[in-house]
Amino acid sequence: MTAGRERLEAAFAHETATAVDRDGRLVLVTEGFERLTGIDCRPLIGSAGPFPWWGEPARQRAQADFLLSGEAEKLGVRTVSARLRLADGQLVEARLHHEPVYLSGEDRADFHVVVYSVESLQESERDRLLRFEAAVQRISQALAEVGIGRVRAPGSAAWHGNLDQLTPREREVLSLLLEGKRVAEIGGELFISQHTARNHVRSVYTKLGVHSHLELLRRAREGGS
Repeated sequence: MTAGRERLEAAFAHETATAVDRDGRLVLVTEGFERLTGIDCRPLIGSAGPFPWWGEPARQRAQADFLLSGEAEKLGVRTVSARLRLADGQLVEARLHHEPVYLSGEDRADFHVVVYSVESLQESERDRLLRFEAAVQRISQALAEVGIGRVRAPGSAAWHGNLDQLTPREREVLSLLLEGKRVAEIGGELFISQHTARNHVRSVYTKLGVHSHLELLRRAREGGS
């Protein structure tokens, strides 16, 4: 996989990113990520989490398992929120974009790349989303330039309902729902009121054609059918 790691490094050199292999072992940490966190990550290459930048280890272990399992991609979930722990112990809110990379032609992704965007209190929600979406576009272009491209997992199940209709915020809500979070917890995680969180949940249900949290989880387990 040495050649694969070199292609990853070329694609993500200018991003704030980390990458793990299909077994969850750390294979790549960019200079931008080390600058952001202040953590010397090189000794951690080859190890699996929990990692020192996980601000909420239990939650981020669940997120990592969700991403590595392939279920996130089947459901169209590429964006989640998490807290990063910096070298000085400070916790910062971040938006994470997950990019599975296929090099061997197998059904499982060979690498899982996570690109981090730290949220600034001085930015509006619209500005944060625009900045994040611009980063995602740069990533797609960089992957194409090194011959990796953005490829769906072969045989991925299609979710009934149009995932493309979900807004970035609704995708965050969907990710939290799939972790088993309730409305109150979602509001707390995303720093929004319970009323706003409830409206987002209803919108997600409507767009995905489900009527309850239990139905959403059941459909997820069944691959969206």
